[in-house]
Amino acid sequence: MRRISMLLLCMVCITCHLFAQNRTVKGSVTDDKGLPVVNASVTVKGNSAGTTTDNAGKFTITVSNTAKTLVVSSLNFESIEISISGKSDVSVQLKTATTNLDEVVIVGYSSQKKKEVTGAISKVSGKDIENLPVQSLDRAIQGRAPGVVVQANNGIPGGAVDVKIRGAGSITAGSTPLYVVDGVQMNTDLLSTQVTQANPLAFLNTNDVASIEILKDAAAAAIYGAKAANGVVLVTTKKGRAGKTQFTLNSYLGQSSPLKYINNLNSQQYYQLRYEDYIYQNITNPNYLPATARAAALADVGLASTATDKDIADLKTYDWQRDAVYQTGVTQNIDMSASGGNDKTTFFMSGSYNKQNAIVYPVSFKRGTFFTSIKHTVSSKLSFETNMNLSSIYQDGVYSGGGGVTTAFGSPTYAGSLMVPVNPIYNPDGSYYGMPGSGQPFRGAFNQNVVAAATLDTKWKKTNQLVGSIAVNYEIVKGLRYRGQFSLDYRQIHAYNYQDPRNPDAYNVQGFATEETQWNTNFINTHTLNYANSFGSHNLSALAGVEYRSDINEGLLQQAQTFPSSDFRTINSAATPITASGFWTGNKIFSVFGKINYDFQKKYLFSFTIRRDGSSRFGLNNLYGTFPSASAGWNLINEDFMKNSKLVSDLKLRVSYGQNGNDQIGNFQSRGLYGATRVYNNGSALTPSQIANPDLHWELREEVNAGLDFGFLHNRITGSIDVYRRVNSDLLLNRPLNTTTGFTTITQNLGSIENKGLELLLTTLNFDGAFKWSTTFNIAFQKNTILSLYDTLKFLPSDLSIRVGSPIGSVYTALYNGVNPATGRAMWLDANGDITYNPATADRKLYGDNNPKQVGGLTNTFSYKNFEVDVFFNYEYGRVNQDGLYVRMTDFSRLSNTYLDEFNRRWQKPGDITDVPRPNGGASEVRGANFTGGTRSYFKQDYVRLKQVTVTYNLPGTVAKRMGINSARFYVQGMNLWTYTKWPGYDPEFNGDDRGLLPQSKNITVGLTVGF
Repeated sequence: MRRISMLLLCMVCITCHLFAQNRTVKGSVTDDKGLPVVNASVTVKGNSAGTTTDNAGKFTITVSNTAKTLVVSSLNFESIEISISGKSDVSVQLKTATTNLDEVVIVGYSSQKKKEVTGAISKVSGKDIENLPVQSLDRAIQGRAPGVVVQANNGIPGGAVDVKIRGAGSITAGSTPLYVVDGVQMNTDLLSTQVTQANPLAFLNTNDVASIEILKDAAAAAIYGAKAANGVVLVTTKKGRAGKTQFTLNSYLGQSSPLKYINNLNSQQYYQLRYEDYIYQNITNPNYLPATARAAALADVGLASTATDKDIADLKTYDWQRDAVYQTGVTQNIDMSASGGNDKTTFFMSGSYNKQNAIVYPVSFKRGTFFTSIKHTVSSKLSFETNMNLSSIYQDGVYSGGGGVTTAFGSPTYAGSLMVPVNPIYNPDGSYYGMPGSGQPFRGAFNQNVVAAATLDTKWKKTNQLVGSIAVNYEIVKGLRYRGQFSLDYRQIHAYNYQDPRNPDAYNVQGFATEETQWNTNFINTHTLNYANSFGSHNLSALAGVEYRSDINEGLLQQAQTFPSSDFRTINSAATPITASGFWTGNKIFSVFGKINYDFQKKYLFSFTIRRDGSSRFGLNNLYGTFPSASAGWNLINEDFMKNSKLVSDLKLRVSYGQNGNDQIGNFQSRGLYGATRVYNNGSALTPSQIANPDLHWELREEVNAGLDFGFLHNRITGSIDVYRRVNSDLLLNRPLNTTTGFTTITQNLGSIENKGLELLLTTLNFDGAFKWSTTFNIAFQKNTILSLYDTLKFLPSDLSIRVGSPIGSVYTALYNGVNPATGRAMWLDANGDITYNPATADRKLYGDNNPKQVGGLTNTFSYKNFEVDVFFNYEYGRVNQDGLYVRMTDFSRLSNTYLDEFNRRWQKPGDITDVPRPNGGASEVRGANFTGGTRSYFKQDYVRLKQVTVTYNLPGTVAKRMGINSARFYVQGMNLWTYTKWPGYDPEFNGDDRGLLPQSKNITVGLTVGF
């Protein structure tokens, strides 16, 4: 008994002695503005044990009496060491990191530290794009990553965006990059284009994005094989962290207005133009009298032939653009998120509602989203993850979503500037002027009230989308982990278009309706093994995986006409069915892939990747393709001869080679197809509709990239330089066939294209005190060349702009040579350089192309105490294009309005020196040859745009605490505030014919973000 008592006494003494050696340290962590830093990591130096800060930036940690130093770190801040010798309470202020070379970047199925990456990867932080009044993340990255060209070619909220990474690599196959959101490979096909465009990336609230990595070279993208021929955009959403639940409420409200208006003619100027046109139409007729021309011009403006000059002067001018077509748009957004958890389960969830009424009625966008990300750790070996994003989008459209002359005539954005100015918009009683049956005539070629069409017709589209995944992670043995992920991208689109019987297009059929529904089911199943280990100075990681993807799209369409009245708009109320049709299409891909990363002492880096893909889109003889890559890096900064450098703080050389495939063609272009659209002997009949090509295979992309990452003066100056050469061969082209075969084309692998360029990214910390100023600049130079076509062809017979030695999108047309001062007639140069008034096809010359030679962006960030200012410019240089609106408006012979500047500069009398011909002396004379003015109608699309300005005030942490919240931020933001360009149309960013496209707009928003 005595022994037991002595033993218990010894244990108590030892326990007391142990407790006496431990102590508690409390503290707070703030940023350089005094705001609390939440979830900052606090550890004892030399010990992995630690804690994290709470919502107020506070922490409590138990340390031994011998502990001397705490290490405090957090994402986007520089780590700091704090002495705790003799201290029980400390205050820590973290400094915002100018660059973070230890940051982790996503590289496809895995991650790497940035300083270990050997491929060409650009990263855009979620902070850079938060609260932007855009509906899809592809618009948000514009100008922020070198070599990535984003052309927002319309202002439709939630509309399509053209994105190219390092140029176009194919003539007819797709050039869209692969988008991967939390491991889910997205289907980015536009699917239904009825009513309006529905961007498949609009499902995601950009405020839920943590980071975007863009894999640009073939080596970086090779892990995705055949889907990566046009580059890869990896999107990582926000995740929860252990700690007290944090809530963030964000809301902004704003207005939008047109970028510009077209200055066109008033009624008197339009009359004068019509008068001159009739004179010059009949200039060779000696019997044609000015009085005859006057009478015809008076009729064009709705006046009798006896009208006087005073009657002409009294004509009213109706400005359709300013008075009816365009309006002030409204943007509203509210979102709320919650994140937190414990050592077992962490979560992040958010909900948002976004609404935008565009600058043209009734175009609008409404979106609700719910996003959740949960990770549960069962044990040190087993964990589960799930990500789910639910979204519902409703869009109102307008007559003509863009493109096509027929639909453009009814588009208010196209017809509004072309409308003859004598046409009223409304009657005195507020009803619409010129409606069918009213007896009120419309003057000019645009003979319907486009405002009435936009208001009375019904055009809407609903998109419901689910993007989600569930994954299991299991550590088989130390260093070897298995991951299985099941992903789904499901999208349902329901579109409806009702043409009101009160409008001209449906007046004779008493109303016309089209209803369409499409379902896209994109399923991906991925299984990977990841291995990582270190052997002294040697570090090795390996990845092996297998993947299956099935992408199915199906739909129904029905049309009907003859409605009892405009109050009845559903298909079942129509008396006359027109069409009922349906379709099914799909493709499948099976892949195996592997990757090995090796480095020695973090100095010499090597990476090898291989992927083998099988695609149902290709011929039976070539279903599979193999795509390897290799890259290497040399971290010179880790060499002994660089460690004591006071100038150089980071230096890494990179070089890579890789291959990818492109399968962005139709699902069945390699197959022999039959159609059941024929009738034989009063029954249905099958007829061949497409010839098979069992040898059809992947377009092949091969790319060599060399890069340099650098940092100077303790990383106050950082950046990277990349040069590359990419060749796409075995292009997927439609080759013409002799019609005696019964077919017109066959898809084959023909031709090759080269892209080469240089990219520069530079970040500088200009001031780093109470006042901070940092600058980020990027620029990319890119050149595209068609190397070969097929047989001995130097150009495609169906498209003269596709020529060997020239870029894709070349402008090949007659060279305009101004106006003959004696006659006012437009002049061109023929093939020999001589003047001609009627150029022929053989006279066409190469005149630039519609690919930008330089693109980039410039961001300046200023901060002082609690204020921040971000100023972001983006720019393009070197594109040449034709504006469809300008072509129409500068043909003076047409019965439509025109540019005021062109009217003022037109040739009027012998001896005038100008580039604008007389009416009926210009493009109209060669319109039949499809020249539309030759180079006269082409303009440089160079522009510099003040894309974004954000002014932010952060509430001081002490004030926020007294208010019972963690933080508050008030901001004012402007988008597209100023543009320098010589482009005559609404917007130099457009990438198309610009007939009926909704222009972009200026936006001013005011917002508030509160954390609690």
